[in-house]
Amino acid sequence: MVKMERADDEPIIDYELKAQFMAFAFIGIVEWWMRHQMPHSTQFMADQVRNLFEKNQVYPK
Repeated sequence: MVKMERADDEPIIDYELKAQFMAFAFIGIVEWWMRHQMPHSTQFMADQVRNLFEKNQVYPK
C-alpha cells in the first residue's frame, strides 16, 4: 500500500483509494450527463470535472 505523506511523514491518503475515488467520480458524472440527455457540451463537462478535481485537490496542479 502506497500512501501520500506530509512533511512530518504522517500519511494523508492511500494512492489506490484516491485512484478509485477519481475513477468512480468521473464515471458517475459521465453517467449522469448521459442519463440527462447530455445537457452540456463536452468542453463544458471537461472544464467542470477539471475544476472539481483541482479545487478539491483530487490531483495536484
